[in-house]
Parts: sequence; structure tokens; C-alpha cells
Amino acid sequence: MGFNPTQCCHWKAQFTSYYNSSHVTDLSTPDQQAYIFACTNYAICGHIIPHINNQTPLLGDHGCMQVIRDEYLRAYLLIERRIAFFQRKQESNQTVADHIADIHALGAEADLQNLTMDDLYMLQLIVTMKEERITEDLIHKKNLNKVEFFNHALDIRALYSAAKDIKETKLVQVNNVTQQHKGKHGHKSQQ
Repeated sequence: MGFNPTQCCHWKAQFTSYYNSSHVTDLSTPDQQAYIFACTNYAICGHIIPHINNQTPLLGDHGCMQVIRDEYLRAYLLIERRIAFFQRKQESNQTVADHIADIHALGAEADLQNLTMDDLYMLQLIVTMKEERITEDLIHKKNLNKVEFFNHALDIRALYSAAKDIKETKLVQVNNVTQQHKGKHGHKSQQ
């Protein structure tokens, strides 16, 4: 989509603030649309254009901002937004007040009020996992309970271990064949 959950929260806050203070509402709908296109990157504009016409307002249930929000929710799974919330760290030049505002914005996007204990355990596994291949696979698993989720992580780990063992076995076999081949050619050259 063009930006991650943290960037989306910042952009929405900045846009809303400027929108409210600059009297964009006094402009015609096409001019309001031109304004939002000027404030967004090309990728986001590409997602908006197919869903609007020249009468689509900026705000409201079927407005441009709702189209952006729907695309954002589609592009960033709920679990990814929750991960962004739990991994958020204060930036070196960021004030505490701004960091708290970011936490609140990310929390709202992460639908924290509906987290279950199982969700927390699954998020903890993802956030603390060092094996990125497993993490990427787990992020895209849906509708698993905690036990299924953990078992899936163990199954993936076992598959990677088995694949590594097979690869190492094949490598040993290739090395053995190479050594045998060299041994045969070595004998011929000594004769």
C-alpha cells in the first residue's frame, strides 16, 4: 500500500489536522479530491481512483479516506497491526507525548480491546521469534487457536530441520561421489 501501520497513523493524524485547520471543506468536491491526491503517494492514489467518482467526498462512509482505510485494513492484517503496536519503540528524537500518541493510535488500529489470552500468547511467539521464515508463515495463518498455532510453529521448524538434513545428506553424497570420481581419475593418471 505504500506505508506501514505507524506511518499510516502519522499520515492520518497530519492529514486530519491540516484538513480541519485549512478549510478544505469550503472547496468543491473535485478540489478536495485534488488536495488529497497532492498529499498522498502515487501508490495510494492508485488504490483510491478506482473506487471514487467526481462526487465522492473526502470524508464520510464512502469517502476517499474510507477507501484509504479499507485498503489499509486489507493490506495490513490485524495481526501485523498488533505486532506493530507491540514492537513500537520511542524514536531517539521523539518526545514522550508524541510516543504516547503513537501508542494510542497504533492501539486503536490493532483492535486491542478484542485481544484474547490466546491472541497474546500467539503475538508473544511472533514478536520474540528469531526465525523470520517461521514468523512470516505464522503471520498469515488465520483462525487457529493457541494450541494449533504453536503446533504449526513446531511443524514448520521440523520441516525446516528435515529439509536442512536432506540438503546436508545430498551434499555429503555429492562430496562422496566427487571424491570417488577424483580417486578413479587419480589412479588412472598414476598408471
